[in-house]
Amino acid sequence: MTVRLRRRIKGLSIAAAMTTAALVSTTAPAQAATGWTTILSQDGSHVLACKRAVTGPFGPLWEITLGALTAPGYGASGSATVLRSGKQVAKTSVSARDGQWNFTTIHASRLLPDKVDFTGGFSVTSIPGSGGGGSTGPKNPATYLATCA
Repeated sequence: MTVRLRRRIKGLSIAAAMTTAALVSTTAPAQAATGWTTILSQDGSHVLACKRAVTGPFGPLWEITLGALTAPGYGASGSATVLRSGKQVAKTSVSARDGQWNFTTIHASRLLPDKVDFTGGFSVTSIPGSGGGGSTGPKNPATYLATCA
């Protein structure tokens, strides 16, 4: 694959992520920065996350949207693990390949000291065993994540 084609696919993937963000999200506070936080981005594979403040039966929460977006020929996967005092209280994962986009949500408390550990991985679908990935380590969703647009 030529460098020019790779750049074009990568550019299209980013544009698609921004369009999808507008479609999947609802309104955010006007004063908050909006958009997506990149967990991983490699050769047409993207794992992104954003947060939205919600109130539910368990009190004030962060609703965290985790997305995997890919260009044809690539794969991406991501997970989010909510930790409270170092112990796992929730986990979700998402994956996509060959031009798919998939999203999932998870919740973290806005009152308790919840942290979220994000991981991401990528691959070239035509090459078995290709790819790589990494982890962010535990992060405070209030300060680490962008607010969903």
